[in-house]
Amino acid sequence: MKVFKRIVKNKALLVELFLMNLLIISALMLRFYKIDTTPGYEWDEPVYAYIDEHYSDHGYPVMKSEGDLGQEPYLYHPPFDFALRNLFFKITDFEGVTSARIISVLATGFTLLLIYNLLKKITGKRVSLVASLLIATDSWLIYTNRLNLIENLMFPIGVTAVAIYYHALKRKSTAWFAFSGVFLAFAAIYKHTGMFFLEIPLLYLFFTKKYSKKHLLLYMCMATTLVLYVLCMDLRWGNLYIDQTVIQIKRTLGIYTSRGLNYSISDAINAVFGVYWLYVTTIFTLIVGGLLVAKNTINYLQTKITPSEPLLLSWALAALIFFGAISLKNPQYLIMVLIPLYIYLIAKIAPFLKEKKFRKLQYPILIALLVTNAFTFYLRFILRNDNALLATYNFVNTLPESSTILTEECIGVGIKQKYYKLDLHNSAEEINKIKPNYVIIYLSTTQKPPKSKALEELIQNSLLIKEFDGFKEKILIYSELKI
Repeated sequence: MKVFKRIVKNKALLVELFLMNLLIISALMLRFYKIDTTPGYEWDEPVYAYIDEHYSDHGYPVMKSEGDLGQEPYLYHPPFDFALRNLFFKITDFEGVTSARIISVLATGFTLLLIYNLLKKITGKRVSLVASLLIATDSWLIYTNRLNLIENLMFPIGVTAVAIYYHALKRKSTAWFAFSGVFLAFAAIYKHTGMFFLEIPLLYLFFTKKYSKKHLLLYMCMATTLVLYVLCMDLRWGNLYIDQTVIQIKRTLGIYTSRGLNYSISDAINAVFGVYWLYVTTIFTLIVGGLLVAKNTINYLQTKITPSEPLLLSWALAALIFFGAISLKNPQYLIMVLIPLYIYLIAKIAPFLKEKKFRKLQYPILIALLVTNAFTFYLRFILRNDNALLATYNFVNTLPESSTILTEECIGVGIKQKYYKLDLHNSAEEINKIKPNYVIIYLSTTQKPPKSKALEELIQNSLLIKEFDGFKEKILIYSELKI
């Protein structure tokens, strides 16, 4: 009661609580709107939903195999996200992509709360509120947060780890440095793209030259946590875990080609101007924020003067370095870059807007950004209601169950028929061996079928029986094959 009375008497705190609750509720509403159908299912969503649904059948992640092989262990990603979503399915008795999306949205609300509280300590309430508002309304983040993706639950772990690290820096506590090392490692363990969080303390040390011994302890605890995870997985799964992990590493480094994720700069530019042009605020933040991070990093290298907000600069730079270096260019990974860029950009611009000559620009700029975000939301989520993958499942599941289908994994997991992957079965020998009744092709600006003369001839000699269009993809279904 005393705490409640203190809050009631503190008008500033009441206003802050009201605004923050309004922001989180608004962010959740934007993400829950038509969540079952919009956006249409993305490539990974049905794959992850299948694993989520079947986790409890075996007590570990499994995937629908090709042909008549049934199910096989899926260890390309850590099991924690699949286990958590499966638990939610069991509690609610509601499963599938939509249910998995709901968990992602709920995690977003928690992430926003974490970001706000962390930024309030670093930059103050005003900057924290504006940065949180732009993160809450950015349409690309809304789009990503609505999807059944592991990153949506990994990110609050990463933000918590950064908050613990900030607390360690402020208290200069050896124990907190050790604890932050463990938590940063867990962000990387939950999904390995979270490894960019591991760079943050190293970059902070680079910029500030502070607490070298404590940072050494941090990285020792981090390394110990990572090694223990790998040992536990190796003891449980042995060569299967090692083999699948090595494949993921090789895909990340570009040693193995990943269709749709390894694309050229020209493909990326075509995708931006041809499909993603409506995400104006997102593109602006990536360009301006990226240039600002590069400018301040170069300035430090030239002057050796510790930059202002070194932790926020380290966070943004870590994301840019990591995702610029890896070969996998999955659009969903932008969430890891966009959030620290928004935070750093607002933190650096805010002092200039407080100056007398720029003060009048604060609200017009903010309103313009919010109106732009609203326009993008209208174009992407209100006007459109397509779901090419779901439409494909519904159509294909009306075809004979005894059919053999040659297609992509994201389609194979959603149909009842036996399927084979295009990546593995596109040669003349393989096609003659499996004798598919149907071929289903997934096309987008960056996603094309494997280059194969035999596959091209197969499609040319087939009849296009159905076509489904999505926001960025086209799915073609061919039948009556003459092979």
